[in-house]
Amino acid sequence: MMNKKMVNGGTVINWICINFSRNVQESVTHGFCSKLAQMCGISGMNINPNLVLHKCTP
Repeated sequence: MMNKKMVNGGTVINWICINFSRNVQESVTHGFCSKLAQMCGISGMNINPNLVLHKCTP
């Protein structure tokens, strides 16, 4: 769906990106989540760029 726009894009206020891998650096996950929010915004969605939770470790 590259270069496509939503006619009536939804609004996302609270969202989270979960990574279950143990081998990926935090900066990679944060970069992916930021780019995902950016692409949603470009596509016509009204999305809050801030995640609900930033990092949870057991």
